Amino acid sequence: MVTWTKLTHNQIAATFHFPASIWAESVYLVGDFGWAFGGIPMRFSQRDDEWQTTLILEAGKVYHYGFLVDGTQLCQDRESSITAPWPATAERVPLLAAMGVAR
Repeated sequence: MVTWTKLTHNQIAATFHFPASIWAESVYLVGDFGWAFGGIPMRFSQRDDEWQTTLILEAGKVYHYGFLVDGTQLCQDRESSITAPWPATAERVPLLAAMGVAR
């Protein structure tokens, strides 16, 4: 799941959430903004019982994303209702439209 807050006319803070119900030792956010070095590490929040990370993204853009679990399994965001082919594999993955078209 992704929640977001508009910061300025051209930036949003997007918080990516991955449920703890899917057991993992590590979760990384991957996508158009984070394939380098295996993705962006997510932190486990005991208070919220989920993995989280927040990114500052450019508003008005569309981003492909997914969750890399334990360095081997690419998981999709089951809360996302909008998907598109991932350019590298043509597999359908969630999209985040940074101005509220998708959440």
